[in-house]
Amino acid sequence: MRDLKRTIRLGLSAGGSAGLASARESAVALLEHSVRKEHERLALLRLGDAIRMGANIRADVWRYCEAVANRRPDVVSRAILAMRLPAATNTTEQTR
Repeated sequence: MRDLKRTIRLGLSAGGSAGLASARESAVALLEHSVRKEHERLALLRLGDAIRMGANIRADVWRYCEAVANRRPDVVSRAILAMRLPAATNTTEQTR
């Protein structure tokens, strides 16, 4: 987990397509880990990170995050989902 977080920080600060690609992969890996562990708030925060980087997010992960946001009364949860960008909606239907 620590290495994935470091990759995100380094990839965003270094710039370049290789660094950004690694940062996207790490963001998605952290998001999927949070979803698997059912860490609802953390999953929403990591979803925001992945969206900002333009990562491709699997459809099942989107569904989980949307369900969490719809159950949560806080505005932050809904704001994260509102960040949904066209680049992030190119989801794959694969499941593990």
